[in-house]
Amino acid sequence: MLPTREKAEELLREAEKCNPGPWGNHSRVAAHCAERIARECGGMDADKAYILGLLHDIGRKFGVRHLGHVSDGYSYMMSLGYDEAAKICLTHSFQTKTLTEYIGKFDTTEKELKMIRDALETVALDEYDRLIQLCDSLAGAEGVLDIEERMEDVKRRYGAYPQDKWDFNLGLKKSFEEKTGRDIYEVVGKETFCVGNGRGRKAEFFYKSADAPVPNQPNLVGATVLIEYGQKLLLEHRADCERWAVIGGSLRVDESFLDCALRETKEETGIELARDMVSLYKVYDDPSLIIRYPDGNIFRSVMMVYRTKLRELPVLSCSEESKELRFFTKEELRDVPIVETHIPILQDYLGCAGRALKTAER
Repeated sequence: MLPTREKAEELLREAEKCNPGPWGNHSRVAAHCAERIARECGGMDADKAYILGLLHDIGRKFGVRHLGHVSDGYSYMMSLGYDEAAKICLTHSFQTKTLTEYIGKFDTTEKELKMIRDALETVALDEYDRLIQLCDSLAGAEGVLDIEERMEDVKRRYGAYPQDKWDFNLGLKKSFEEKTGRDIYEVVGKETFCVGNGRGRKAEFFYKSADAPVPNQPNLVGATVLIEYGQKLLLEHRADCERWAVIGGSLRVDESFLDCALRETKEETGIELARDMVSLYKVYDDPSLIIRYPDGNIFRSVMMVYRTKLRELPVLSCSEESKELRFFTKEELRDVPIVETHIPILQDYLGCAGRALKTAER
């Protein structure tokens, strides 16, 4: 049994409050990699892969432990009835199912050590166990790493890395490349994916909604940019609402719309656009585009939208307002949860005016 995506994300956020650290974003990167790889492997459930990747290190909720985080995670997930997640908490650290391959301190009690040993003797590893083992070896705290660089980093920190485990991980990479038919770094978007720290205000967005509140502040005017590379569009996973949005932000009193678009692009993605790279797309001033912030301020949103096509694949850098940056194909965009105020922009971009786009996670 597994939790839903929403519940898994909630469990991770709660765990980070108990033991803050880079392990939380490492888990998010592992989840991203697992979902992307599973999506391209016939017969694998991408949602399941994402959830397992997100929870593989959940035992770190209970403090800074080495082998102890394995037993903590296993026991915690079993106590909640999530036996499939409990299994991943155990197997992600043991490619060959032997205790001696563990890298780190043996900081468990005898009872915990026996529980791990007994479980390893009886567990049967499947393709999801192998997938999370691979993704654990790819995931850094800010993005996807070269697998050999990640293993070298572990070796430097702990003084050793068993050759058998090293070779096994490279074998996993090769195996999943054969299943997907592509270089694994391309599958997971190594050069274009990053994860932010997830901080930000929670906000509510409305478009043609009977539930929309009445604005109590002057119009919120801003600029956004449709940033394309190849046949894909760049979106940010906003920290203030758990949805995806076009890159952009509010207009300052001392800048033009174009200046705003260039500044927001740089701040939110790290991409520096020249003025001649950007063209005007459209103005969105529908009075039903409403934003309500938790401080009680309610705005009508007016947006000047620009468009640009990149010639080279950029190196992305998240701001504190973003949890993640990712390029999407047009087909993928139709099933991505979108900030309501950006729905008309993407309806026009996709050529599906009048069609409802997704606005909430499954």
